Amino acid sequence: MGAGYRKKMDSLLFFLGDILSEWLTGNSSKSVFMRWVERVFIAMVIMLITLVLFYMYRT
Repeated sequence: MGAGYRKKMDSLLFFLGDILSEWLTGNSSKSVFMRWVERVFIAMVIMLITLVLFYMYRT
């Protein structure tokens, strides 16, 4: 996996996470702080899933 591929995947996952959070909450008129909290949470979940998949396919 190259660095370009990883960056592409990260941006794609971030984009999908943004759409998902928007869909789950149903409103886009939240405070900036809450949006950042959501993004950080989603980013952490994505990293966790990535790590789990990485270790699953490694062994």
